[in-house]
Amino acid sequence: MSGNKKRNLTVVSPQDTVAARLIITAYTDRPPNVECTGPLEVALKLAAAGLQILGNMVGNQASKVNNPVEDKKREFLGPREG
Repeated sequence: MSGNKKRNLTVVSPQDTVAARLIITAYTDRPPNVECTGPLEVALKLAAAGLQILGNMVGNQASKVNNPVEDKKREFLGPREG
Protein backbone atom coordinates (compact mmCIF):
# COMPACT_ATOMS: atom_id res chain seq x y z
CA MET A 1 0.00 0.00 0.00
CA SER A 2 1.26 3.41 -0.74
CA GLY A 3 0.64 6.45 1.40
CA ASN A 4 -1.09 6.80 4.73
CA LYS A 5 -4.81 6.48 4.32
CA LYS A 6 -7.29 6.58 7.17
CA ARG A 7 -9.91 3.90 7.13
CA ASN A 8 -12.96 3.40 9.28
CA LEU A 9 -12.91 0.18 11.25
CA THR A 10 -16.09 -1.56 12.26
CA VAL A 11 -16.55 -4.34 14.77
CA VAL A 12 -18.21 -7.41 13.36
CA SER A 13 -21.03 -8.64 15.54
CA PRO A 14 -20.95 -12.31 16.51
CA GLN A 15 -23.20 -14.47 14.39
CA ASP A 16 -24.81 -17.83 14.82
CA THR A 17 -22.95 -20.86 13.60
CA VAL A 18 -23.47 -21.31 9.88
CA ALA A 19 -22.93 -24.29 7.66
CA ALA A 20 -23.07 -24.78 3.95
CA ARG A 21 -22.14 -27.50 1.53
CA LEU A 22 -20.50 -26.53 -1.73
CA ILE A 23 -20.07 -29.22 -4.36
CA ILE A 24 -18.22 -28.38 -7.56
CA THR A 25 -18.12 -31.07 -10.21
CA ALA A 26 -15.67 -30.35 -13.01
CA TYR A 27 -16.02 -31.83 -16.45
CA THR A 28 -13.55 -31.88 -19.33
CA ASP A 29 -16.15 -31.41 -22.07
CA ARG A 30 -18.64 -28.97 -20.47
CA PRO A 31 -18.81 -26.23 -17.83
CA PRO A 32 -18.54 -27.24 -14.17
CA ASN A 33 -21.64 -27.97 -12.13
CA VAL A 34 -21.99 -26.06 -8.84
CA GLU A 35 -24.39 -27.22 -6.13
CA CYS A 36 -24.78 -25.33 -2.88
CA THR A 37 -26.90 -25.88 0.23
CA GLY A 38 -27.57 -22.53 1.82
CA PRO A 39 -26.57 -19.15 0.46
CA LEU A 40 -23.72 -19.26 -2.07
CA GLU A 41 -22.06 -16.28 -0.34
CA VAL A 42 -21.84 -18.21 2.95
CA ALA A 43 -20.46 -21.29 1.21
CA LEU A 44 -17.75 -19.25 -0.51
CA LYS A 45 -16.80 -17.50 2.74
CA LEU A 46 -16.52 -20.84 4.53
CA ALA A 47 -14.46 -22.28 1.67
CA ALA A 48 -12.14 -19.25 1.80
CA ALA A 49 -11.71 -19.64 5.56
CA GLY A 50 -10.95 -23.34 5.12
CA LEU A 51 -8.36 -22.62 2.44
CA GLN A 52 -6.73 -20.03 4.70
CA ILE A 53 -6.50 -22.57 7.52
CA LEU A 54 -4.99 -25.17 5.17
CA GLY A 55 -2.54 -22.61 3.80
CA ASN A 56 -1.38 -21.76 7.32
CA MET A 57 -0.96 -25.42 8.18
CA VAL A 58 1.06 -26.11 5.03
CA GLY A 59 3.18 -23.01 5.65
CA ASN A 60 3.92 -24.12 9.22
CA GLN A 61 4.88 -27.61 8.07
CA ALA A 62 7.09 -26.21 5.30
CA SER A 63 8.95 -23.99 7.75
CA LYS A 64 9.61 -26.99 10.00
CA VAL A 65 10.92 -29.03 7.06
CA ASN A 66 13.07 -26.24 5.64
CA ASN A 67 14.52 -25.19 9.00
CA PRO A 68 15.01 -28.29 11.11
CA VAL A 69 16.50 -27.68 14.53
CA GLU A 70 19.86 -29.41 14.66
CA ASP A 71 22.81 -29.12 16.96
CA LYS A 72 25.83 -27.64 15.24
CA LYS A 73 28.91 -29.81 15.21
CA ARG A 74 31.71 -28.41 17.31
CA GLU A 75 35.04 -27.87 15.66
CA PHE A 76 38.32 -28.45 17.44
CA LEU A 77 40.14 -25.13 17.47
CA GLY A 78 43.34 -26.39 19.04
CA PRO A 79 44.71 -26.21 22.57
CA ARG A 80 43.97 -23.13 24.66
CA GLU A 81 46.81 -20.99 25.87
CA GLY A 82 46.58 -19.28 29.13
